[in-house]
Amino acid sequence: MVNLGYLFEEQTAVSRLNMKPSSADDGFFQQPPVIVNQFEDDFSFKRCFRLFLPAHVQAATEAEVSALGQRVLDDDVYSLISDAERHEPYVRGGGRDVFGRLSGELVTAEGWRRLRDLGIAKGIVACGYDTPYGPYSRPLQFLRTHLWTPSSANTGCPGAMQDGAASLLRGHLQKSGLEERQRRVMEDAFRRLTSRDPAEAWTSGQWMTERAGGSDVSQTETMAVIADEDDDGDELLGPWAIHGFKWFASATDSDMAVMLARTSSGRLSAFFAPMRRRKGFNGVRISRLKSKFGTRSLPTAELVLDGMRGWLIGSEGQGVRTMGPVLALTRIHSAVAAVGGIGRGLAVARAYARVRDVGGSDEGRLRTRLAEKPLHVRTLARMTAEYHGLMLLTFYAAYILGLCENPGEDAMKGPLAAVTPEPELREPLLRVLTQLVKAYVCKASVPLMFACMESLGGIGYLSTDNPGQLDLGRIFRDLCVGPIWEGTTDVLCSDFVRALRRGGSEA
Repeated sequence: MVNLGYLFEEQTAVSRLNMKPSSADDGFFQQPPVIVNQFEDDFSFKRCFRLFLPAHVQAATEAEVSALGQRVLDDDVYSLISDAERHEPYVRGGGRDVFGRLSGELVTAEGWRRLRDLGIAKGIVACGYDTPYGPYSRPLQFLRTHLWTPSSANTGCPGAMQDGAASLLRGHLQKSGLEERQRRVMEDAFRRLTSRDPAEAWTSGQWMTERAGGSDVSQTETMAVIADEDDDGDELLGPWAIHGFKWFASATDSDMAVMLARTSSGRLSAFFAPMRRRKGFNGVRISRLKSKFGTRSLPTAELVLDGMRGWLIGSEGQGVRTMGPVLALTRIHSAVAAVGGIGRGLAVARAYARVRDVGGSDEGRLRTRLAEKPLHVRTLARMTAEYHGLMLLTFYAAYILGLCENPGEDAMKGPLAAVTPEPELREPLLRVLTQLVKAYVCKASVPLMFACMESLGGIGYLSTDNPGQLDLGRIFRDLCVGPIWEGTTDVLCSDFVRALRRGGSEA
């Protein structure tokens, strides 16, 4: 009997003797993977799209969401990401002009600015306000945000705070008794925050963190007093003058900000302030920019507030309560950014496994694909199962948010009916859910994202000038901020317990 295994080994040995040595330009080159539109390729994304949106919303939006899933993978988008990463923000001249006068001119990358405008034009924030889908506008918005965030070069951060500020102003404008000028200013700000026109749209900052307290806003040292000077005919300028120092202020290039400050009573109040007056900045200047492990394209600064003119939002002394909806929204944004990063990482891992040639198999072939290796497939399956659970938890929070914002609308029928609370329990549930979702999802995303990097081997560890779609290290660095900003895990656990004591236990 002929020993086929022996013959195969002999042929292999002969072929290797005839091999040419490899060089920088000759030999084996790995076939690049093709990243597939996640709307088509990501089971968990498709499941959430079907589960949290009713049939008529699916039919009306499916084509547009699929198109967005393809747009975020285009080469020009990745070129803008690379530009934003290479050219980190800086303050021109150290903050002073050639004659030594304060200028505070912040310079951001062309890629950053164009991606910010692309997100605005695509309605990443506006979708939550200008679509006719009632409580399902929020799940739809966050499904789109999931696709956008890994390609946004962190412009999703000012977008999240833009969303929070829009929600805050919308609630304030629904109250009676607003002075006419204040109403005009806030209506204009809300219109800009929810615009799809980059030429007129605003982004927002959210300035909470100070040196004394960090996440503990009860230690806030910023003060607000009634201004002595007039507004010089500038309608945007509110009657309050705000003085203080904000220790971590992201989205420093935003057009407005919401913040906490103490009034003469010593109690915390919430304020809205535009970044600019008719001439120059509105009493705010950059002390210095932060140097960070990740989110490098995002300008984060220490800010000096010196008579920044602003408007009181809500009741004086009720700042923490007033800012609650802002924090709820931005925490959901943090969780969506986390699962968005994992979703992109797994998409890259799957694409790489389809084309990566690895060692021989028992079938007698010299090479086989990584996607055919049982151990690797099992590893990807475990990662995908964890991701699927995080997706369901995150988009359940988005679903509850939509119900809370549209109390007169009917809830979803079908599978979601069993986990949809009665109307009177939705607000208490949202209060406890946002802390839980942000803490758990963001914490879990970091090791999962690292596992996606590991699945690419050495390629996953590389950082180059033009990394493109395979640069999972960028997403990993950016996801590492998730468990830290908007409240660390322990801070959120404490908030969770407080929320339970204040009525959340009923939900």
